[in-house]
Amino acid sequence: MTLPMEFTLRPTLHDVRLWIEPAPETESLRIAGATQEWKNVEAGTDPLASFKGELFEVDAIVDVRDLKGPVGFRIFDKEELLWNPADQTFSGAEGPQEPVDNRVRIHTFVDRTSVETFVNATYIGHYLRQTPGKQPVKLIAAPGSKIE
Repeated sequence: MTLPMEFTLRPTLHDVRLWIEPAPETESLRIAGATQEWKNVEAGTDPLASFKGELFEVDAIVDVRDLKGPVGFRIFDKEELLWNPADQTFSGAEGPQEPVDNRVRIHTFVDRTSVETFVNATYIGHYLRQTPGKQPVKLIAAPGSKIE
């Protein structure tokens, strides 16, 4: 477990913060890819419902201006990776994960034993036991959410 990462110090509205992002070399790990874009999520729909696989990457940019509730992903019906607009927190991260230009980026890598997520350059990693037969990834979002 752990991907190669880049560490930088960047100014924020309040102070200077350590940013952690996946290194560009992670792109060489990709075998095949599919790109989907959703501008508005309809109530009761999951654009990821037909996705199959045990090794994958999800990179989502969420427009938080009109967000009505938590947004993120459920991995193998076990792990919920959610950003909550009420307090600007993300599952498993310490402190608030403030939007940048009214957006939150949720970049998640899943392999057979771990989940690694970067939320606006904060790193959260943990082990995961995959559940055969379960949907690998589900989108969790309130109706009308804007996700790229």
